[in-house]
Amino acid sequence: SPKSNPPESIRRLTVSSGFTLIETLVATAILVSGLVSVAYLFTYSIRTNMMTEQQTSATLLLHNKMEALRGTSFSSLTAGGGLDAGSPTASYWDYVSLSSGGAITSDTTTTGATYLRLWQVAAGTNTKVISVVVYTQNSGIGMQQMELARASTEVTSGF
Repeated sequence: SPKSNPPESIRRLTVSSGFTLIETLVATAILVSGLVSVAYLFTYSIRTNMMTEQQTSATLLLHNKMEALRGTSFSSLTAGGGLDAGSPTASYWDYVSLSSGGAITSDTTTTGATYLRLWQVAAGTNTKVISVVVYTQNSGIGMQQMELARASTEVTSGF
């Protein structure tokens, strides 16, 4: 017996056209996970750039202070100071800001400054060791004080 064709309404239901709900949900999930990854990369990049800028500035401030102390006569370098940001030693620290033009401003009263710079002079026999540390007042990551740069150099009486 010959096969009879199904009615038009049944044929339309069996013809597949477009996407199913599950295919659409899977495609949406893949797209969303990709966009979340890209958004995370943007925030990571911003944090990394900010941290790199702070470290570069801190290194500049560290070298600035180190050169100033190395330019001081050996006999004028008085032993003392400390590198603990929690209790800076009088006359061995300053708050420092760096303008966008590169101008350095330092004093001991501006607690709103970007950086805290500490130094220490340790005396030995015919030598003195100068150490400088630069902290950020608020790192932008957790808004806490964080050490950014540290260096030491030894000077001799014949320097």
